[in-house]
Amino acid sequence: MSKTSRASISDNVSDILRRKLKTQRSMTRELRHPPPTPSKPRERPPTPEECSVPIADGTVADVKAKLGLIDMCFPHNPTPAFEQRTQFPESYKRLGSKEKLVLLFAENFRRQYKERFPHRKPLILALPNECDVQKFVCTTLRPSVFLFPDLIGSWEEVASFVADYIVYEPLVDQVNMDPKPSRMQQVRVESVQPVPRNMS
Repeated sequence: MSKTSRASISDNVSDILRRKLKTQRSMTRELRHPPPTPSKPRERPPTPEECSVPIADGTVADVKAKLGLIDMCFPHNPTPAFEQRTQFPESYKRLGSKEKLVLLFAENFRRQYKERFPHRKPLILALPNECDVQKFVCTTLRPSVFLFPDLIGSWEEVASFVADYIVYEPLVDQVNMDPKPSRMQQVRVESVQPVPRNMS
């Protein structure tokens, strides 16, 4: 072969390789930076001022007047719907005779409380449940005698009490612990130590 034919072949091969290299580079650029896709402009979320509904003075007064009232006609809701849920136990939809009696006592107490203390906030003794049936809110707060009156003074005394009488034992394998409620209850029962009655 002559030198000219070899040069022309090498020129042709180099041209072919350059073209392939250019096409590969352009393809990789497109892969790295794809062309922008047309999209809708993002909608701006409404501001709280745009969403707010003006509250009239009469509305606030109506809510205050109805706050804490117990509905004495005891309505029941046969077809409730709460957060896409429609199946509820029967006790959610209606009141039993004992519940009605408790609500009667609660309403009587609420009326007496309102007459005796008109300046205080109204009591909330019954609230609607998921089925819009009012149920009595059980409260068991009662005054009791504090066994350690010397702890009331300062936080240092409380911290000292906790440090002296409560023993902290970290769990063996906190990360891989079985999260089932029955296992958690078992661990809690195992870890509870009786506190001595005579703490002098």
